[in-house]
Amino acid sequence: MKLFLLLEYVSFEEGTDGWVVTEERRARLQQQIEEFRSRFSALFMAIRGDEEWYGGCLAARRGFVRINVGGEVEPCPLLLSQP
Repeated sequence: MKLFLLLEYVSFEEGTDGWVVTEERRARLQQQIEEFRSRFSALFMAIRGDEEWYGGCLAARRGFVRINVGGEVEPCPLLLSQP
């Protein structure tokens, strides 16, 4: 089994706002992922994008963490960006 994990960049540092995926591009990316799912025998998981399919944010109270550049464990960046 092959797994493709597509992570969307979340801007946290000043000057990186231009790296954020626009709504138009996000919609196009979701269409592309759906096409991949129908064509290839693999698991394609998109974060952000698949929250609805998985029943909500994958980070919130589900144990998803990351190791930051300082070596510290912290919650998923998408969880931190929620209001």
